[in-house]
Order: sequence, then C-alpha cells, then structure tokens
Amino acid sequence: MAAGAKVRQGRNKMNADKKKLKIFHIVRNDRVGYDEYDSAVVVAHTKEEVVNMLQSKHGTDPRGTWRNYNVTVTEVIPDSPRIVIESFNAG
Repeated sequence: MAAGAKVRQGRNKMNADKKKLKIFHIVRNDRVGYDEYDSAVVVAHTKEEVVNMLQSKHGTDPRGTWRNYNVTVTEVIPDSPRIVIESFNAG
C-alpha cells in the first residue's frame, strides 16, 4: 500500500471517529429545587457538546432550570445490560 493511501485511511478513520455519536449521562452537582432539571441523558459527540446543547436549549441564566451548569458528564458505554437512569419522586 502506498504511503499516501495509508495517510488517507488514517484521516478517514479520524473523521469517522469524530462523527461517532456517544451516549452521555449528565447530573447536577448542586442542590436542585422545584422546576429544575437534575439530570439528563444526551446523545452527542463530546462532553463539551453535551453542555453546549443544554445551554443552547435552556439558556445560561444562573437562576434557570440548570442553574450554573455545575454538572458531571459521564459517557455511557453499553458494554453490558444495565439500567442507565431511574427517576423516583417521593410524594
């Protein structure tokens, strides 16, 4: 295989990896009040894109539904059967 073909293959793989979507679980680290989000499951390319998507949809007001975006973003890798998120509201 020619050197140019190897470089093209490498670039194609890098481009494919950049386009690969991932599943992320995002959880607030601060206190959650009424009418606010505490977590979400988001499909995106990167952790940064997750936060950008939420900010784009919900705004960046520190009194908004996500407050100041003090969050933990974890990639969910579906390598075994499991529950990703449960939401229980006692009442």
